[in-house]
Amino acid sequence: MGFPSPPPVPEFDVVLRGYDRTQVTDAVTRAHAAVSGDSSAPHIGAAELAALNFDVVLRGYDRTQVGWYVDNLLTELRVAEGGDPAPPSSAPPPPEFDLLLRGYDRTQVTDAVTRAFATLNGDSSAPHIGAAELAALNFDVVLRGYDRTQVGSYVDDLVARLRAAEDRTAR
Repeated sequence: MGFPSPPPVPEFDVVLRGYDRTQVTDAVTRAHAAVSGDSSAPHIGAAELAALNFDVVLRGYDRTQVGWYVDNLLTELRVAEGGDPAPPSSAPPPPEFDLLLRGYDRTQVTDAVTRAFATLNGDSSAPHIGAAELAALNFDVVLRGYDRTQVGSYVDDLVARLRAAEDRTAR
């Protein structure tokens, strides 16, 4: 009996600063082999995939796209291993924003991200924030601030995760 060939590695966008393409391709290929049950290829377990920290390099894969894809692969791996899938609202990896001459206020961004992480992780030691409130935030543009595009993408990701968590708790 032949195993179905694993789906190809998706075509992630290549950005100026992104995840190392070789590391991502290797991890995704190994995860697909584990999900499909292909014993001829090296596997990676859910715990190992969740613990991976890809290097950030010049001309790497878009971090947000890879993060979402790896989250979905983790769910598939956990199901394949007989476990329960993790909730999709879990917090993404901590952000790494570039500093620019003019960008978003670092203190405001850090505060908003900290509050979102506290909400997603159920941490009562920090104030929580809702998806609508996070989406409505307007950060000040200052000298030596965080890259606005990177912050925007990351906040959009957090808003989606917060909405998913809110939808789950509303049921």
